Amino acid sequence: MDQYPQKIAKRAVLIAIILIIANSYWIAYVEMIWHTAHLTIVALPVNVIFALLVLTWMNYGVKRIWPRAALTQRDLLVIYSMLAVGIAFSGHDCMPRLMGLIPHAFRHATPENDWEAIFFRHLPRWLVVDDPRAVKNFYEGETNFFTDGYLGSWITPILAWSFAIFLLLLIFLAITLLLRKQWVERERLSYPIIQIPLEITRDSGRNIFRNKLLWAGLAIAAGIDIINGLNYFYPVVPEIPVKRYDLSQYLTNRPWNAIGVTPLRFYPFLTGLAFLLPLDLSFSCVFFYMFGKAQRVIGSITGIHYVRGFPFLGEQGTGALLALVVVSLWASRRHIAHIFSSLFRARRAEEDANEPLSYRTI
Repeated sequence: MDQYPQKIAKRAVLIAIILIIANSYWIAYVEMIWHTAHLTIVALPVNVIFALLVLTWMNYGVKRIWPRAALTQRDLLVIYSMLAVGIAFSGHDCMPRLMGLIPHAFRHATPENDWEAIFFRHLPRWLVVDDPRAVKNFYEGETNFFTDGYLGSWITPILAWSFAIFLLLLIFLAITLLLRKQWVERERLSYPIIQIPLEITRDSGRNIFRNKLLWAGLAIAAGIDIINGLNYFYPVVPEIPVKRYDLSQYLTNRPWNAIGVTPLRFYPFLTGLAFLLPLDLSFSCVFFYMFGKAQRVIGSITGIHYVRGFPFLGEQGTGALLALVVVSLWASRRHIAHIFSSLFRARRAEEDANEPLSYRTI
């Protein structure tokens, strides 16, 4: 990246804030109301990359007309980072889950489950929406939130949960600051997905948009999606099959039929993203997917597949995450000891001079 001044431009922050608001509204419609085209379920969110592309292309025009007003690569990357973090909280499995949780108990309470007597008294009214009319119309829609008097029912829970989410953001930021040096400077972990934003915003002769191979791959991937999209609306257009193969249909006898649904799909964009994965991570994804299928077959052979929840993939995944945390903490033990020792120093150590905040402040 070019050596720009370290100071972050205020206009970059302002643009990022505006884009966060616009993208959150976009995500709310796509992921919460329409419940389709989940933009934030992949490591490179579609909407963030789209916004970065548009800004970069607009910036080319600004550079020709008014060079001093153009955004630098640093500014564009600040916008990308803020937008990526912002939509992580408003996107899939975060804000949509929370919004459904706030009125959930009062929507699904019935005389049979007796929720009202069991735990309604334990629910803080400033964290939930309990007005029957507001709850009913939240689920059924066809009403205007701002003109039909629902703001009064929602404003207190919205502010309370917003404060909680803000504190959660601060916690994540603090954890990032504590671990940054260990991961970036000592372990030198690679972050392959950042290469795409770096290449998009690069302003030099090696700009990614000058790569003919890129445009050829884009034409193939986009062409397949466009043709299949036209086929959906106009069946007379021939379809290019990319996701209709299921290997389990050829394994109908025991114990092989225990593998369950095993789709064989071809998504060009995922093929491209797979090139960003380190080889060991790609191997792990394939290996453990096949290992999970093997467990199902072995369970069918031994008869333990009748046990409810077998093969307990959720529990195995939780165990793997816990093991990963333990290994990471052990690898960082010296850095963690350094952090604790810095808590008792009056002045920041010279080796920590480049940290945004002192460990003692965090």
